[in-house]
Amino acid sequence: MEEQITTNELEKAARNLERLAAFLGERRTWALGSGGESAATATREAATFLADTVAGMIEVDEPAGVTTRQPEALQPSGDVSANRLQKFADFLNDLGDWFSNHGEAELPENADSYVLAMRESLASACEAIDQLFQPPAQSSQDDSPLPQEPLTSSDLGPVAAVDAKASLILENNFARPLLESFKGVKELSSHTRGQIDDFLAAQSVKFDQAESRRLHDKVLRWIEATPEGRVLVIKISGLSGKPQAYSSYQPKGTQPAKKKAD
Repeated sequence: MEEQITTNELEKAARNLERLAAFLGERRTWALGSGGESAATATREAATFLADTVAGMIEVDEPAGVTTRQPEALQPSGDVSANRLQKFADFLNDLGDWFSNHGEAELPENADSYVLAMRESLASACEAIDQLFQPPAQSSQDDSPLPQEPLTSSDLGPVAAVDAKASLILENNFARPLLESFKGVKELSSHTRGQIDDFLAAQSVKFDQAESRRLHDKVLRWIEATPEGRVLVIKISGLSGKPQAYSSYQPKGTQPAKKKAD
C-alpha cells in the first residue's frame, strides 16, 4: 500500500506552526534573553529549512507569494528565553525530518491549503525572529499609527535563487569514508569536501574561504550526529536572502541512487 500523509497530520502541523508563529509574533519587539542569539538563529534556520521542505511537496505554475500577518505586539515587553527558542528549534527540526522522511508519500486532495498555511506561518516566524535581532526602534514625534497593510514576501527581503529541491546525500562507506583523522583530529575527507563544493557550485553558490570553513565544520558535526541506519541530507535554502545549508536525516535507501554521494 502506498504511503500517505493524512489530512489530520497536515492540519495538526499547520495548527502547531500557526501557534508558534503567533507566539513569536506577539513578542517580536521584545529582547532576547541570555544566550538567546544562538537559539534564535537555530530556530530561524530550522524554520527556513522546513519552509523549503514543505514548498517542495506541491507543484505550482509560478512561485506563490508568501504573506505574513503579525499579531499585535504584547505589552509590556520582556525577554524571550533561550530555552523556549531552543525548544522551538528542536520541534521545527523534528517536523522537518518527518516531512523529509515522507517526501514520496501521497498527499490528500486538500493538501495545498495546508502547505500554503504552513509556509505563511513559517515566513511570519522568520520575520518575527529577524525583528528580535534588531534594536528597539526610537520613538518619533509623530506617534500616529501606521496603516495596517498586509505584508508580502517582498517585505522579508531578497530571496536567493537556489534549487530548494536539490539535495546532497552523504553516506559513510568503507571505500570512501566521509571523515579522516589527522594527528588525532577528525576532519572531512578531501572527497567529502569536494562533494560539498561541487554541490554548491552546481547551484552557482559562492562562499568565501571563511564561509566554506564554517560550512565544513557544520557538516563535520552533522556527520558525527548522523543516527545509525540513516544518511545525512544537505539542502540549500535562499529564503534568508543569502544561500545557507541545512541538514536532515533520512533512512538509508530512500533516495534515488543517482543523487547519493559516493
